[in-house]
Amino acid sequence: MSKRQNQGILILLVSILLIAGNVRAQGTSVPVALVIDGNIWTWAEDTGKLHQITTRGYIHDLAVSPDGKLVAYRAYADIAREMLATEGGTDEWFYPEDIFVLDTTAGTETQLTEQDSSARYIGSSLESGMLRSAPVWSPAGKKLAWVNINYPFQSEKWPQLWRYDFEATEKPLYRTAFSSNSIPQLQQPPPIAWTQAGILITNAITSADSPNSADTAFLLMDFENHHSRDFIVHNKADKVMVHSMPIEYDGKTYLGVWYSNGDWELIDFSTLEAQPVAGIPEVFNPTLPATSYAMQVHLDSSLSNWGQIVPAHEGEPGEKVELALQPLDAIHPSPDGKAFAFIEGFSDGGLIYITVWRDGQRQAIVIPEEKQLTEFVWGPTAWRIRSGV
Repeated sequence: MSKRQNQGILILLVSILLIAGNVRAQGTSVPVALVIDGNIWTWAEDTGKLHQITTRGYIHDLAVSPDGKLVAYRAYADIAREMLATEGGTDEWFYPEDIFVLDTTAGTETQLTEQDSSARYIGSSLESGMLRSAPVWSPAGKKLAWVNINYPFQSEKWPQLWRYDFEATEKPLYRTAFSSNSIPQLQQPPPIAWTQAGILITNAITSADSPNSADTAFLLMDFENHHSRDFIVHNKADKVMVHSMPIEYDGKTYLGVWYSNGDWELIDFSTLEAQPVAGIPEVFNPTLPATSYAMQVHLDSSLSNWGQIVPAHEGEPGEKVELALQPLDAIHPSPDGKAFAFIEGFSDGGLIYITVWRDGQRQAIVIPEEKQLTEFVWGPTAWRIRSGV
C-alpha cells in the first residue's frame, strides 16, 4: 500500500471519529437539570459531574422547553425569602412567587415576572402578593403559560391565565381572566397543561357526595382565550384518580386518567365520554415522534411498577427497567430521544438516585448524602398510546 493510500485511510478514520464524536456530543450537550436543596444543578452526561447553577433557593416545578435548552420554573419572591430569613418561617401554606427561565447551557437566568409594589409581609403573615402556578411551555417552545391568583383572595379578582411570548418585540406578557365559577374552590394556583386542544387547568375539589373525599375539576381554555369546556372527574371508594395527563391516541389528544385500581381511561375533550385504554401508555420525546425511543409504563394497583424501553425501530427487543412508586412525573427522555432518565429508588422520603439509560448502558446521578434532591427534568416529555399496538 502506498504512502498516499495510507494517508487517505488515516484521514478517513479521523473523519469518522470526528463525526462520531460530534454525534455523541449532540446527544449529550444538553444537561439534566435538577433541584437540589432548592437550587438548580446540572448533570452532564459526558462527564457525569454535577454543577450548581443558581443560589437564590426556593426553586421548584421545573418545565423544560421543547429543544431542551431552557428550563422555566417558579421560585419564592424576594419578599418571601426576606420574610423567611428574618422570621424563620410562617404558618401559611402559600408564598408569593415569580417565574424565571434558565438557559442550562449558558447558565444564565432571566426573571419574567415580579411582585407589585404593594406586595408585602407583616411579620410572618402575607398582607398582599401574587401567587403563581407552575409554568408550562407551548408545543413549539415560543410561549410560556401560568396562572396568577391575587392574595388576599377576592371574588372580584378572578384568576388570570398569563402567557409570555418569546417572539414578541413589544408587550410579551398578556393575560386572560377566567371565572372561578368555571373551576370551583380555587384557592391556590392550579396545575395547568398546554395541549393540542387548549390549555387545561386542574383543581382538586371537595366531593359533593362526601365532604371527606375529593374530586377533580378541569377547565379547558382554547387558544383564542375563550372558556371552552369544564367538567369534573368523580372518585369512588374503589376507584380513586391517582394521576391525570394529556395523552395522544390515534392522532387525537385525550385526558388520560389512571385510577388506584390500576385502570386507565381516556376522556374525550369534545364529548367528555370516557373509554378504557386499549394499549399501553408510553412516554416519548414529542419533538422527535418518529425516532424517539419510548418507555412503556406498566402500572397496577399493587404499585409494583416497571417500564419497557422500546427502540424506535420495529422488531427490536425492548429492555425492562424497574420504576419507583408513582413514576409518572419522573420519567424524562433525553433531548435527542435516544436516552432516558428515571427514578429507581427512594430514601427517607427523598430521591436517592436517578438512572440514566442509553444504548443499554446505565449511569447513576449520585446526590451527596447531605443534599436533598426534589425533582429533575431533561428533554421534553409527552404521553401516547400507539393505535394498533
